[in-house]
Parts: sequence; structure tokens; C-alpha cells
Amino acid sequence: MTPSDIADLFRSDIEDTDADDPLWTDTEIFGYMDQSIKQFARVTDYFADASTTEIVDIPVVATQKFINLDPRITKIRGARLATAGLEVIPRTYADVNQSGYGRDAYDNFAFSSPINWENATGTPTIIITDLEKDKGRLVAIPVVNDTLNLFVYRLPLLDITEDSATFEITEVEYQRGLMYYMKYLAYQKNDADVFNEQLSEAAFVLATDFMDRVKTALRRQRFSSTVGTVRYGGL
Repeated sequence: MTPSDIADLFRSDIEDTDADDPLWTDTEIFGYMDQSIKQFARVTDYFADASTTEIVDIPVVATQKFINLDPRITKIRGARLATAGLEVIPRTYADVNQSGYGRDAYDNFAFSSPINWENATGTPTIIITDLEKDKGRLVAIPVVNDTLNLFVYRLPLLDITEDSATFEITEVEYQRGLMYYMKYLAYQKNDADVFNEQLSEAAFVLATDFMDRVKTALRRQRFSSTVGTVRYGGL
């Protein structure tokens, strides 16, 4: 299905079919669709990516502590230095600050006795993911240039608009499932003719249940040999 197909189906489902006097504009509906697919991505980790160069290949510059991260990244699963061939482990600031790090026999950083990680230089083996927004802090500070290859979960590459021809989501079941969250947003509209807290809350419950089941199905696919898509009641 296309975004326009989902928009038409959505209008039919919420009984907004008067083209001369619609309760929601096309701009609003496609805006709800865009918010829904992004929420779907955040909750389910649907968009796993290791090959989109603009997102996953990050220049590492000698003496530079921070690297820039694409704002569409929602989670870093892992990382590796392309030239050095070494793993760079994602960690939070709390991990680093509380546990401390030392060097192992190969001169890489590892959990060990506390050290002054803020000033340590060498080959990075840790990336702190939450020190600054849309940035990663390398530990140690690199002394040579390299490229960091990321393995991430992310948001859709493109926003959904009235001009969108396709979804990046490929499963029809998942495309249709976006309408639950769209309803939640639509019934929150500040308009006496459409605002309905009860319908909005009911749609939110359905959206949450749908996305949780998709997340469970995706985890099952990724960590077992079982492959399939989630099934749910029709809209």
C-alpha cells in the first residue's frame, strides 16, 4: 500500500468522507502518518541499518573527542573502526563514570580499574552515546584518522508527506497498523467537532499493544530461526 492508500483508508475508517468539508485536512492526516511511523520506529526498532552510508559511516578525526551522529539514529547497536578493525563498544556516561576503564594486554580499553578516561588518548574502543545530543564521545581520543562503521536502529530515512509514493515499511499489516496511532493523534485535535478524549485514549491503547507485539515479533525473528509478521485484529 502507499501513503495515499492509507490516508484514504483512514478517512473511511473515521468516517471523514465529505471532500467538500473534511474534518481533517490532508496535511494533518499525512502529518499524523509521519508521527505514527516515527513512533513505530522508536518503539519497535523496525529500521535496523548497517549500510546507509550517510547514517552509519562516521569520520573519526585525530584529536577530535566527539563524532557527529545522524539525528535519525535512535539506538547504536554496535560499532567498528574500519581501518583499525577494532570493535567500539557503545556505553552510557554512567557506565564509564561508575565502572572505570583500564587498558588490556592489547592496549585497548576495557572494564578495569578507574582511569582518567576524559584525557586518555589512543585507539577508541568506547563510544559514549548520551553525553551530548546527536554526538558520540570517543574513548580514547583518537590519534589517527579512521572511519567508524555503526550498526543502528533508526527513524525512517524520509518524512511522510502528501507527495510520498511509498513506505519504507514493507509489510501491509504494519502499514495498516499505523492508523491506530494516527487515530490517537487525530482525536486530540483542538477542534470541538472532532476532539474526543475517550476515542483518543482507546486508540492509544490499541497502538501501544500493536507496536509492542511488532517489537516482540521482530526480536523473535532477529534472535531465532523463526520468521514471520505479527497478526492482529482488523481496523
